[in-house]
Amino acid sequence: MSIRPLCVALVDDDAVFRDALASLLEIAGMSVEQYDTGEDFLVAVEADCKAECVVMDVQLGGITGLEVAQQLREIDFQPPVIFMTGSVEADVEKQAEDLGCAAFLRKPFRRDALIEAIMAATALQDRQGSEA
Repeated sequence: MSIRPLCVALVDDDAVFRDALASLLEIAGMSVEQYDTGEDFLVAVEADCKAECVVMDVQLGGITGLEVAQQLREIDFQPPVIFMTGSVEADVEKQAEDLGCAAFLRKPFRRDALIEAIMAATALQDRQGSEA
């Protein structure tokens, strides 16, 4: 019996940073779907995206990560969302928390901090799903 790897959607408009994170997550044994805009990710969600966790930059080229998260809530797509940002604005983290984010990471962050956040978020999701 094989265990299917955890599928993570990675949404960031910085291709170099996104590729580096994707490599890190793949080395950690995860499957990664990459998107460079929030709009592209929302199209994938509509087309039956299988992501079990979303790692998303707050500042994207088109709509913001916060706007994407709001739209995900509206269509009842509920994998945990982990936000990343280089912003120092205090209200950004509060807005992310109000949207129910699983974690909020300020760039630059430790590589293991991202993996730990994903594992904690998906473990919590598994526990909540088994209680339903």
